[in-house]
Amino acid sequence: MNERRVYVAVHGGAGYHGVVSEHSVKSALKRACARALQGSPLDDSSALSVVERAIAVLEDDEYLNAGYGSNLTIDGTVECDAAVMDGLSGDFGSVGAVPGLAISATTYLTG
Repeated sequence: MNERRVYVAVHGGAGYHGVVSEHSVKSALKRACARALQGSPLDDSSALSVVERAIAVLEDDEYLNAGYGSNLTIDGTVECDAAVMDGLSGDFGSVGAVPGLAISATTYLTG
């Protein structure tokens, strides 16, 4: 019998995460991995849907440099960079320096 294994790895965005926020950062990363694996990734969930679930958590956390917690530009605004690829089809999408996204960058790319 073929056993399907799913592995999820995430990162908290570019930049430095200080010792003071280390616990909060690690907690957010663990929540993102756990959320990605919810919805039975061992059933018919696509890899892309697993990624989208993880990104939703990452972009909603104030301690990470993604979405809500993004570092600000010199002008005090948030600009999002994101990329996603479907490994089976080779479909790829990306955005760079996009201001004002009120939704996940991955949702923006795949929606």
